[in-house]
Amino acid sequence: MTNELSSPVSHIRELCYPQDLLPVADVIEQCFAATLDEDGRDFIRQLRKAGRAAFSEERTPYIREQEPYPLRGFVWLDHDQIVANLSLIPFTFRDRTYHLIANVAVLPQYRNQGIGRALTQYAIDHIRKFGSNEIWLQVREDNPIAQHLYQSLGFQERCRRDTWLLDAHQPLLSMRTSNLVITTRRSSDWKCQLKWLEDTYPDDVTWNFHLEESRFEPGFWNGLQNLIKANVLHHWAARRDNQLLGLATWEATRHYADVLWLSVDPEVREIAIDALLQYFRCDFFSIRPIQINYPANEARQVFFDNAFKLQHTLIWMKLASPA
Repeated sequence: MTNELSSPVSHIRELCYPQDLLPVADVIEQCFAATLDEDGRDFIRQLRKAGRAAFSEERTPYIREQEPYPLRGFVWLDHDQIVANLSLIPFTFRDRTYHLIANVAVLPQYRNQGIGRALTQYAIDHIRKFGSNEIWLQVREDNPIAQHLYQSLGFQERCRRDTWLLDAHQPLLSMRTSNLVITTRRSSDWKCQLKWLEDTYPDDVTWNFHLEESRFEPGFWNGLQNLIKANVLHHWAARRDNQLLGLATWEATRHYADVLWLSVDPEVREIAIDALLQYFRCDFFSIRPIQINYPANEARQVFFDNAFKLQHTLIWMKLASPA
């Protein structure tokens, strides 16, 4: 293969649904096989399911709304063969539109030719035609080559986040000594919980999680709304001498793992998180894996002590607005 990139636009076209799904699934899997988590593997399975259904004689109904997120993006062609992919994922959150660039994958034999750069720049130009300046991507902390590429295109780091996973819910045999007491959440806890949630999950990340703190708010009407929307939530609090130190919220999801949201007093972060996680592991029944997203490098030993595994650390990057 030559290292010179000629006529990038002539190689790029929009992803065609559904005929591109099978080759795109192959490209993504081949490029990210070593780092795919369970949700990533499930996404590839869904791509293949949709691709096979589209061409099967039975024509099994399959609509885009069933997919993990809307399938948009661009592919790179070499003699009509898809050799690279870029997914473009739109989010609408709090009346703002965000675009996440993801799955930038180039087959090994086609790397070092500028294909990843050309696809990313093409996607940026496409998004900006519609006047959007909320262009984001996430890159693994252990991938400095990709970090340098995105920085050279104008992306700037906004935060780093650890993703933790408890594979199987096995109760702790014994709890470590703690002078904290675990109780149910009280209505009077809400003011502190909201502040700590906003500190732990700032605006730079909530759009991607679709984290609406209002659904955590106590009260009859909010509880009724959650019931209607099938939002299943459980809250508990850690206290010392009746003083609130932190809260945890378990939320059921349709993904591989349910989610645990932590909101704690930063002055006693590790003590509070440890007590909340110990309670969860001993007294909260869950048969599904549990995932926690938390600011990078914070309370890591506490998560390890409670049998959570560090899945990855992601750098969240946003494209600088044009001058």
